Amino acid sequence: MKFEVEVVGDFEHHNPASEASVSACEAGEDPPDELVQWDFSPGYLQCRWNKLMIKKIVDTLLAEHEEEQEDFIEVGANRVFMENAMKDKLATWRGSWHKFQPRFSSATQHVETLAEARARAVQAKEQHQLQMRSLALKTRKLEDRIETSTHTIELKILTGTARDVETWKRMKDMVGHLGIWGMSSEEEADVMLDGQLVRIYKVKVCIWREPSIADYLRFVDAQTALNKKNQPGPKPAPRVRNPQHGFGKAAAPPGLPRNLYSSTWLDTKTPAYIETLNIPKEVFELFVAATDRMNL
Repeated sequence: MKFEVEVVGDFEHHNPASEASVSACEAGEDPPDELVQWDFSPGYLQCRWNKLMIKKIVDTLLAEHEEEQEDFIEVGANRVFMENAMKDKLATWRGSWHKFQPRFSSATQHVETLAEARARAVQAKEQHQLQMRSLALKTRKLEDRIETSTHTIELKILTGTARDVETWKRMKDMVGHLGIWGMSSEEEADVMLDGQLVRIYKVKVCIWREPSIADYLRFVDAQTALNKKNQPGPKPAPRVRNPQHGFGKAAAPPGLPRNLYSSTWLDTKTPAYIETLNIPKEVFELFVAATDRMNL
């Protein structure tokens, strides 16, 4: 008895139980013993077919781990717990399957073919994966910049080179204000440099952000590179800024001080849109441009 699946995504192509089989089950006919197949029709969480499937799986699990059942009970993994957990999983599996089912297309005014539905679902899945990858890169970038700023401030104080500490504190505050959604979007790319294939990040223009912020962040990134230069492990890939890389698609995050938004960009927006940004009265004055002496 097995699903022939390993991950949630495998349910995208699950062949659900037929309407006739489900109806026969509701009338009292049990599914074949070795069959593990789900009913994904409306009302699937309450149908007898799926309840029997869940019972069959839990029975098998308990039988295979009969000697460990006392341990199961100690951690609350009794039959009711397992069956409820299976229902939660079933909802996830059906959601994965449902994305690949034909829908009415407003663009073509007809119901998709199965091939069209799968093409649309694959495209949406790939786009989601790209978005999650972008979010992960932004999160790592934010964490690196905060860590670098904190470390630099502490080290400058300890070594007595504290003249730039206030500026570094200001940059740390700025990074904190920007948050994940204030980080530029970027794409990984492999390019030839000095005869070698090198991985780089192509940084896209963050159109809503005050342009001078990119200069301040470059100093933070330069310090990050210095910190990691003599450390073991892989070195951070170069981040290459070029207008030809295009613009990031992420929307401007609300709630930032006005000075962190591009005044040129704000001028293109309607008063109604600007109101949605909830710009606080707080003023965050940008500071004098940093210089190389600020690095350790």
